[in-house]
Amino acid sequence: TVKEIKNSAFSHCKDLTIYGFTGSAADIFASQKGYNFIDINSLDAVAITEYKISAIGISTINNQDDIESARTAYNNLSESEKALVTNYSELVAAEENLSMLKDVISKISSIGVVTLDSETDITTARNAYDSLPSIYRHILSTPWLGHYSYYEDLTNAEYALAHLKNQREKDEKAALPVIEKINEIGTVTLE
Repeated sequence: TVKEIKNSAFSHCKDLTIYGFTGSAADIFASQKGYNFIDINSLDAVAITEYKISAIGISTINNQDDIESARTAYNNLSESEKALVTNYSELVAAEENLSMLKDVISKISSIGVVTLDSETDITTARNAYDSLPSIYRHILSTPWLGHYSYYEDLTNAEYALAHLKNQREKDEKAALPVIEKINEIGTVTLE
């Protein structure tokens, strides 16, 4: 019979997804056979989620809310709807890039007042900055993108550290003749 042929044709499909309206014959058939079912009305949520993801562009602190909004939209989808989102990898990449950018900003911000003991923090921040893809180094050094102060803080810290090290070297050279004169005095006694 035709019904047996239809059932036989579907029996070999393990990951079949059927589209239709909730409560329709397609919905009932899918639930009886254990197939995925997607209500056509839910495609709007998928389209909105894909749009939010594609609208992110390059991750910056300025579009963190857009990234979070896209993530929330994706998380609110059912598992079968999530499977329909074709640009999910872009959302994951945006989140990873934002995390990387925030990590570098945090390292730069944590330098604080520069002392001779700041060298490790400054080197860590510089290495993190240098490991960024060029587009993110550009973002952190371009005033109109709202992140200029972080790069400027890093370069100012490096300059201040170099100045402190140079001053220490001058001070040590200036102190050397005085130390030699003190050592020439020899042992001091009360007699």
